[in-house]
Amino acid sequence: FLRWLEIEDAGLADLPREIGGLTALETLLLASNKFGSRALGQCPRAIVGIGSALRFLRLDDNPELAKVNVKTLSGLTRLSICGTGLKALPTGIKGLVNLTDLALARNRIGKIAFGDIRTLVRLERVDLSYNSELALRKTETLIQLVGMWPALRSLHLDCQQIGRLAGADAKRLGAHMKKKGARVVADVKDAPLMRKAADAAALQIELGAETTLPGEV
Repeated sequence: FLRWLEIEDAGLADLPREIGGLTALETLLLASNKFGSRALGQCPRAIVGIGSALRFLRLDDNPELAKVNVKTLSGLTRLSICGTGLKALPTGIKGLVNLTDLALARNRIGKIAFGDIRTLVRLERVDLSYNSELALRKTETLIQLVGMWPALRSLHLDCQQIGRLAGADAKRLGAHMKKKGARVVADVKDAPLMRKAADAAALQIELGAETTLPGEV
């Protein structure tokens, strides 16, 4: 049975329906295609058919992909949808109770409903950086957000998101993250800006590259 499939940078606008029949597939890498260009931003339907055996799905850099349905992919542990037209969390994400890595950088997500992420208690790494419309101005919102992820070890944000926090708020969030044994990570490209940010020390910012999930299960 096929367990690994990589079709990246292939210019595909859709997937053959037969891929939905690969019910033993564990890793599906589909970055840098044209999904969504022919289906009003929708994810290829064939993905939905794979089912709960799938552990890792990567859909990065499909710029016209605005909607992703993961409702039937309950076995996912790693999900990466960076650099697409995504405006909201994937449909059915609250059912991904085994998810440990979630990368949603460089999208257009404007709001995160707590009801959609409350069940993701195994999340260890989350990347929400470069979602310019995402409102993270209130420290209480951020603390409540990370509080729902007891296993969280790193939260990736960008300098603009971090810069919205005032000094006292940054210290509160930093103290909360430290208590959890977690860290806030900013993109290394933001280093010049972060060095000028007075609140960087309060948050105990670390610099790192954008979250990328390599193609291993």
